[in-house]
Amino acid sequence: MQIRRVFCGVVALSCVTLLGACGGAKYLPPSGPTRADTLMQVYPELQTGRFVVIADFEDPIHMDLVRLIGVSEQAKCVLDRKGGRAETGAACMQLTAGSSEDAVVLANTSEAKWYLKRDWRAYDLLLLSVHAPTRGLALDLTIGSGPAEKRLSAQSSMALQRGWNGIRIDLAEVAEKISLDDVREIRLAVSGVTKPVELRFDDILLTGNRVDLLGDSRNTTGELYVQQAGRHWNVGAGGRFELTFANGQIISWYNLAADPNRVRNLVRGTTLGPSPVVVGESGSELGDFSALGKSVVARQRIVEMNAVRAVVASEWRFVDDPDASLNDRPFQRWAYTVYPSGQVFVAVEATGLTKSWTPPGLGLAVTFASSEDDGWKVQTAASTDATAEPSKPVYATARSQPRDTVLVYMFDPASASARIAEQADSTVRRVSLIGTQERAPVEVTKWACQLVLGSAGEVSDADAEARAVQYAGAASIRVEVGSLVSGSPSSARGDGYDRSSGTFDLEPDQGRVRFVIEGQKRAMFSPAFRILGAKDQEAWVYVNHLILSNVARDPGGNLVFQLPGTIRQSTMVEVLLRRPGG
Repeated sequence: MQIRRVFCGVVALSCVTLLGACGGAKYLPPSGPTRADTLMQVYPELQTGRFVVIADFEDPIHMDLVRLIGVSEQAKCVLDRKGGRAETGAACMQLTAGSSEDAVVLANTSEAKWYLKRDWRAYDLLLLSVHAPTRGLALDLTIGSGPAEKRLSAQSSMALQRGWNGIRIDLAEVAEKISLDDVREIRLAVSGVTKPVELRFDDILLTGNRVDLLGDSRNTTGELYVQQAGRHWNVGAGGRFELTFANGQIISWYNLAADPNRVRNLVRGTTLGPSPVVVGESGSELGDFSALGKSVVARQRIVEMNAVRAVVASEWRFVDDPDASLNDRPFQRWAYTVYPSGQVFVAVEATGLTKSWTPPGLGLAVTFASSEDDGWKVQTAASTDATAEPSKPVYATARSQPRDTVLVYMFDPASASARIAEQADSTVRRVSLIGTQERAPVEVTKWACQLVLGSAGEVSDADAEARAVQYAGAASIRVEVGSLVSGSPSSARGDGYDRSSGTFDLEPDQGRVRFVIEGQKRAMFSPAFRILGAKDQEAWVYVNHLILSNVARDPGGNLVFQLPGTIRQSTMVEVLLRRPGG
């Protein structure tokens, strides 16, 4: 029999025996729904069964967390045994506020019997119910982390309707401002107060609203996974890296090899990008896109996910009226192709010119966080390899020694003037790598780039350059059967390489493709391939005559596969296709 227990503020699922240990007495399960059952029925976000009760006030000891900061004479905070949300119980906490400065703080004290959980990293949402007596009020909620002398705060203000209000706080957004592994307090206040008001608070909960859509997010063997975490997606390779996508942007990057507990977000407080930026005439000062609209409507979707790769597409539309049609509004679009090897290929297109706006220049920025004890060493470079053809590689390498982390940013060398420049902002501790190229503004600007995310020991300076040469120059591939497809999107190389997705595209000849990777001439780093025209056909892929099991199909039915690791020897790849029953 499965029962649900509530202990130390945590709801857990466990199995127990029906026979007790004392005198053989039988264990009698509780009659009727448990407290956990009731909460799960009312709050759909709790259905995963992994949640924490910070305080629901059904037990008076929950008030041990509560401390009133009263500025007005009317300020008071009491346990209300009958005014709680009826669906979940009778009791609640009642705050009488005569001023917007009156506040309630939930925090741990040495004499308390009930404690505020400090590590919130396993949870995605903070939920609470708030009853307001009238409209025109707003809840001001502040979450603080760290000791008092180094306190970090994340603040939110939410308009309240009359009656019970369900409040949902996305912890991924909170994590951009504070450390979720050391939460010390929750502060509740009300603004819009013109006379004393009574607010009631009930069911303050944390929940882990996460579902694995692909693979197992707990794996440590480098397998690709996609996880839905509230409104965000986590895409990563177990034991290697994890990226969090929100509103079309990468808001978190964790090096799981050096930081398996996800303590250090390497892009905390910013977005990794690559993000279009307005570049001034001197090439150093940066502008913004405010001329395109007052706000942004963001959308994101998963286009493809399989064991070989995950593809996330997103779009921003700049608007003055969010309710008006979006079709003709200025835009920015991204398509991220993420491989378990740590290679991330990105295609970006953005409105670069309108009838009323002409920017001095545009660039593509990759940005990461820095700190006093975890700085980055950046090396920007054009090619030092005279054999690079047809274009010189344009790339930059950033290393964080304390975190054993490396990022390589490769910019599509669409013109001879392409370059990447470093720009550091010490006030907010961020470093940006900005790729630019001199060209006249056009209505829509398009870029392609590659990021390599990994541990410093995996990517030496020589490897970083060799990877950039591979991205920019002709491939060491000799096709014996079938053909490389020239004219692939974002490819002007004529060797079938698609810089926007990182694949070499090939067409079969009578159901066969055979090619040799000449790794002894030039090393290739985890190359990926797409076999066109394989829809509705059975397929086998052999590498040096051994079957390759990790083969998938894209939404069009084409085969996709990646060869892991660095190829430094001559390697034969053969693909056989056959129609079912043929």
